[in-house]
Amino acid sequence: MEVHDTYQAANSQTKRTLTTDDDIHCLWYCVAASGARIEEKEIKFMKYFIDRHIPVIMVLTKAYSADEADELAMFAKQEIPGLRTVKVLARDSEWMSAFGIDDLVTQTAEVLPEVLQDSFTCAQKPELVMKHKQATKSRDESTRDKFWNRVRATPERTNHDRRSKHDAGENHLDL
Repeated sequence: MEVHDTYQAANSQTKRTLTTDDDIHCLWYCVAASGARIEEKEIKFMKYFIDRHIPVIMVLTKAYSADEADELAMFAKQEIPGLRTVKVLARDSEWMSAFGIDDLVTQTAEVLPEVLQDSFTCAQKPELVMKHKQATKSRDESTRDKFWNRVRATPERTNHDRRSKHDAGENHLDL
């Protein structure tokens, strides 16, 4: 898609509406940090949104070299006042651990309208919540199954025990 086409498509979405549900709240513009350059049309694109009071976070992906990423971020911030940047390495490599995702989430939360910040923050933990929910469900099911297995087994075992003791000539009551 050409930048002009992207402007056209975005223009209808950048106008504020009566509810925040239909608005663009933040733009992540991803640039490979190793590329060490941003084209003029990319700068215009990011300015387009910033001029419409839509926060832009330039995500410097594949940030293997902190120096290259810092240089690119500094250049972009000089060209685009109000631009935020985040260095990200999304996956571990052979020689570096992943980093930056938490910073990206934090910066995104900071620029969102206040009414959306709680929802965004809660949405960042769905996997953990789902895991906890599933673990609780599994634990509860296991506990329930163990309980019912004991309840079902108890009368049979008790009756069996009573018959065995009766057959052996014992005359006492088992409780």
